[in-house]
Amino acid sequence: MANYDPKIYSGSPLNFDYSRLQEEVPEKNLARYAQSLRQRYAHRAAMWNRGMNTEWMLREYSSMKLLFAADLMLSSAEYASEMNVRLAEPYLIYYGLFNAARAVVMWLPEQPWDNGILLRISHRKVRNVLIDCVRYFDKGLADRLNDIVTRARAYRELFSYRFPMRGIKAVAENAFESVSVDEAVEIATLLGEIAQWHSEVLDSALSKRVTNPIGFDERMADQVSVHGNVMEHPVFDEDDHYRINQMMRRETRPRDIYGIMREGMTEDFYASWEAQSPTGEEFSPQWSLIYPFR
Repeated sequence: MANYDPKIYSGSPLNFDYSRLQEEVPEKNLARYAQSLRQRYAHRAAMWNRGMNTEWMLREYSSMKLLFAADLMLSSAEYASEMNVRLAEPYLIYYGLFNAARAVVMWLPEQPWDNGILLRISHRKVRNVLIDCVRYFDKGLADRLNDIVTRARAYRELFSYRFPMRGIKAVAENAFESVSVDEAVEIATLLGEIAQWHSEVLDSALSKRVTNPIGFDERMADQVSVHGNVMEHPVFDEDDHYRINQMMRRETRPRDIYGIMREGMTEDFYASWEAQSPTGEEFSPQWSLIYPFR
């Protein structure tokens, strides 16, 4: 497939290095999809208001955090494979892909935010929405993604519900092709780039139509910092609350993911998963396995 720069069609001036998108999507297909997406974003930008400004900042924050989660899970899957903690592989591979897919869904304007309910849509809907989106890029790629996500989920469910006595050996012996860590990393990297590219198209649309600051409704921050109830106790994350409010103070509107990201956020996320009592041999999360976090 011919090599080209996807930023030509997103309108972004930023120096984000794509590695997978131009390899997987024919240039003419991306150009055609870009025209449609620009129109869909421009329609919303023409009606932009304080509530929409806040909603899309929450979407962007959520998309970033889902990419962090996917990166952490697949980095953990690599470690589990190397250290023969293979029981964790099916879970980490599937949920790494699932979160990378959700990072894309956050940018699709036809999917309503609905006060944060978009963060809780079903696994089936995430898959269907993602595949419908990618089908506009390339039908063959959509079919391949559907196959990989379906196999990853079946692989995870096999050991969540049935648990064959021969373990992972039973997968190969029954001619069931599981999803490898390397395959999952490759697909999650592509999904991270698709999310990034969508964010660039929105950034370009807003730069033309939202020229004056209109502010944010900070009361909506709870939609990404209060994570439901566990045993009737609300789970409030003070880091989420601090980070989303910091973004609202620093920015006037949503921008592209890479451009809005700050190193401190990345450091804080991964620090939460470092060993509490380091010995020098424990798992230490690797940054930027699927996305070039700052």
